[in-house]
Amino acid sequence: MVGVRDAAGNDWKYGYDIRGHQTTVDDPDKGLTTSTYDNAGRIATTVDARGRKLAYLYDSLNRKRAVYDDQVGGTMRAQWVYDTLAKGQLTQSTRFVGASSYQVRVTGYTDNYQPTGTQVVIPASETGLGGTYDFTSTWNADGSLASNSLPSTNGDLPAETLLYGYNQLGLATTLSTIYGSINTQYVERTDYNALGQADQYDLHGPSGGHVWQSFSRELETGRLTGIRTDRDSVAPNTLADVRYTFDDAGNIIKSQDVAPDPVDDTQCFQYDHLRRLTQAWTPASGDCAAAPTAAGLGGPAPYWHSWGIDKVGNRTTETVHTTAGDSTTTYNYPPAGSARPHTLTSTTGARTGSYTYDATGNTLTRPTASGGTQTLTWDAEGRLDTSTDATGETRYIYDADGNRLIRRDPTGRTLYLPGQDIRYTANSGATSSTRYYAHNGRVIASRTAAELTWLGGDHQGTMQVAVNAATQASSIRRQTPYGGGRGANPGWPNDRGFVGGVTDNTGLTHLGAREYDPAIGRFLSVDPVMDEGDPQQWQAYSYANNTPITMSDPDGLAPCEPGEDCSGYKPGCERCNIDEKAKNPCWPAKSCDPPKKPADNHKGGDDSKEKPPPPKKKEEPKFLALAENVAKALDFASTLLGLLPGFICQPCAVLGMIAGTLAGVMFLIAGKVGEAIKAFGGALLGMVLGEAGKLLSSKILIKKFGGQFFDVAYSIRNKVHHYRFVPSGIRAKIDAAIDTITAGIGTLYNALVPTGS
Repeated sequence: MVGVRDAAGNDWKYGYDIRGHQTTVDDPDKGLTTSTYDNAGRIATTVDARGRKLAYLYDSLNRKRAVYDDQVGGTMRAQWVYDTLAKGQLTQSTRFVGASSYQVRVTGYTDNYQPTGTQVVIPASETGLGGTYDFTSTWNADGSLASNSLPSTNGDLPAETLLYGYNQLGLATTLSTIYGSINTQYVERTDYNALGQADQYDLHGPSGGHVWQSFSRELETGRLTGIRTDRDSVAPNTLADVRYTFDDAGNIIKSQDVAPDPVDDTQCFQYDHLRRLTQAWTPASGDCAAAPTAAGLGGPAPYWHSWGIDKVGNRTTETVHTTAGDSTTTYNYPPAGSARPHTLTSTTGARTGSYTYDATGNTLTRPTASGGTQTLTWDAEGRLDTSTDATGETRYIYDADGNRLIRRDPTGRTLYLPGQDIRYTANSGATSSTRYYAHNGRVIASRTAAELTWLGGDHQGTMQVAVNAATQASSIRRQTPYGGGRGANPGWPNDRGFVGGVTDNTGLTHLGAREYDPAIGRFLSVDPVMDEGDPQQWQAYSYANNTPITMSDPDGLAPCEPGEDCSGYKPGCERCNIDEKAKNPCWPAKSCDPPKKPADNHKGGDDSKEKPPPPKKKEEPKFLALAENVAKALDFASTLLGLLPGFICQPCAVLGMIAGTLAGVMFLIAGKVGEAIKAFGGALLGMVLGEAGKLLSSKILIKKFGGQFFDVAYSIRNKVHHYRFVPSGIRAKIDAAIDTITAGIGTLYNALVPTGS
């Protein structure tokens, strides 16, 4: 592909060398990016539209070893070391900032290459935060996480060991803790439906009553239709009971919290033909079919907003309707075909402000809520470096793989560690910590030295209910579709906000790969992923294709709908590298195997994030490699069953299982567990081809592919046992099927390929 053009006439152009390597990307918003390649076809250098040049160094296995400014041997930005603990595995990664280095080290692996320990090393120059933070993990025989130990945080929180319990199907059921010297539980029980989806969590700590989180799902589709939070010791017992209604296209058209007294909180949503949100309001009547009116608004936090969106996804207007009248803000952009046509240059009307950008489309200046101007700078890798406004300068430090590690702001510093944050306050010299706990991929609690708090979120992982574990006192917060606050602004026990992102002192929300501005519903930099099959996603700054209720974008990379993989941002393993959807200039030719760390429990999101059953994002490349092998095996199986009529043998009967079994594996790779189980079941309940099983008469073919099939079969077996979301009964059946199939193939192989041939 040499280019694409959107509906407004903006062009993306791609250039290639004689070997087919993409050497140039001319993006209307990001400008021209050029790349060079070494003799092995790996990216050697990239130069962005600002003239910032990066050079990459690899080892003989094509793993990245270092990133430099300008040229290999220049100023080193990041470094990776492998193989010293286990062959093929990462030992440590280092980020260099001036004279300081920030390291993430793995201290050991199991025989199955699971990390048993990780250290995060912060230099002494980070006042109040310097030191080595040790995390350890243990693993069950089936590959599931058994325990995770978190370090003490400078005396504020003691060391803690989290213990994970599972049922016979490998589904997470309990979360226990050894907190200092106290043994207790956070999750006492988890109930599941017949499809393995969570129905209810029973949360109970060392003191106070129980809190229950319950989930309702549509029978036909399995999609989430309700989330309810209850407590047992304080009235009212039901704190939130949110119910979702969908249209035939899968858009959420109604969200109704029936718990508040004396009135419900009903939100209605309307969409255009491209599923973009055009209107949201809270009718007092609860009727979304009736046209909205300002006089008819109601609920605990009433609002009515309308948006205009042009054909390429630029928001053109936002209107706030109240009984006092309408107030409209107009959004202004450069004309189509000019440089950076999707960049917001100014807003006029009810809210005024101006925005400027660098040559790669990064925001340089933006208005603040107080009417001032905020100035931003960006590093060579495209991440936010500094933010300066009337309150002072905020600076960010990232680890070698792009995860935010430290925020230095005018009042102190925050260190972001797996599962916990440590805050150093400059005036007092004191440190304080917040620890986060996740179960089944949902953040269910946070803890400070003062209190443990149960947290309840919406369908996208935005925490909206907080319950003190000891007293059961509660706080409820509400938001508009793009993450702005509405109604009362209660105190909140942590800094996690919209879709689980970090709410910064700058007024921005940190969402994985990018920074998000909820005031305008846009990111501040160009999306590093471009999906040529989704023209609305080509608008490089819009949040979730302008449909923030139905879709979310918690990693800043690509919009996803409920039930899809919305896993947190994994630098080094962007979706474009995995799905081959995009021409990604951020880091082509990466090894998609990011550093292995303890589970990052402080990330928000829906049930698909960090849930024990499904494979984690970092394991997807292994799945894709297996998919290639399975495709070869499927081709071989079809060849076996379709060649040369006229001969039927006893081993041929078992070959009928091949198609169903391998089809099930393909479903498994795609994450479609239900279809996989059906395929496996079909194979094992009688998908025997019988007379259709036509045997080989070609010794050459069986000799060529027989050994390959054995390799693939045992690769399948290993993967099925590695991922615990496959029920144990299914694993046993798969084992039996593979044993039978391989035995049959072995019989054919021995019969048709003479020894020594």
